[in-house]
This record gives sequence, C-alpha cells and structure tokens, in this order.
Amino acid sequence: MARLSHRRTLRILRLVFVVVALGGTAYFGLMDALDSFKAADTFLRKLAVTSQLLYAICGGLGILAVLQLRFDARWLLFGWAGAATLTAFLAPIAWGGTGVAAAAVAGASAALLTAVVVWAGIRASQR
Repeated sequence: MARLSHRRTLRILRLVFVVVALGGTAYFGLMDALDSFKAADTFLRKLAVTSQLLYAICGGLGILAVLQLRFDARWLLFGWAGAATLTAFLAPIAWGGTGVAAAAVAGASAALLTAVVVWAGIRASQR
C-alpha cells in the first residue's frame, strides 16, 4: 500500500475544502439569485443579485481552475471572493433593511472567510 506524504495529504485536504466551499456557494448562490431575480425591484437589490450571480459563476469556474483544467485559479478565486464579499455587504441593506454598520460586519466576516478559501485554493492548485 502506497503511503501518502504529509505534503500531498495536506494538498488533498485543501483541495476538498476548496471544492466543497466553492461548490456550495456556487450552487446555493445560483439558486437563490434565480429565486430573487424577479423580486429585485430596487437598484441595491439588483446589484446584490448580480454580485450573487457573479460569485456563483466564479465559484463554478473556480472549481475547474483549482482542479487544473487550463485556467489560472488565482483570478477566479479573487473574483469569487470579491463578489461574495460584496453580496454579504449589500444583502443586509437591500433585503433586510439593516444599517451600514451591520452590513460592514457581514462584509468583513465574508472577506475573512473567503480569504481562507482563496489561500487554500491557491495552495492546493500549486504543484
């Protein structure tokens, strides 16, 4: 039985983590954006739905990029993280009617979480 090296094991774990994170946000982001599209009656709501569609698309393409299918993973991961952070900032204001302070906390939290996924994705896609 072949033994996996420590480095290879960490790469596989990072890869699984990134694929699950990107896949989950891509799927649920797309489903929610399609449901919310008709109800988006203000500029902020339309912007939130658009950024949600963007992170869903970047998430799906990011999976392919991380799996080394002829894409540069870094730029798709950055696009995914930026769109997810923008959505996390806009959605509480556009849909929930909260203030900017609560939206800033949501955006900062999303930025922190997406930074971890981007780091793991870049590390996992390196050979």
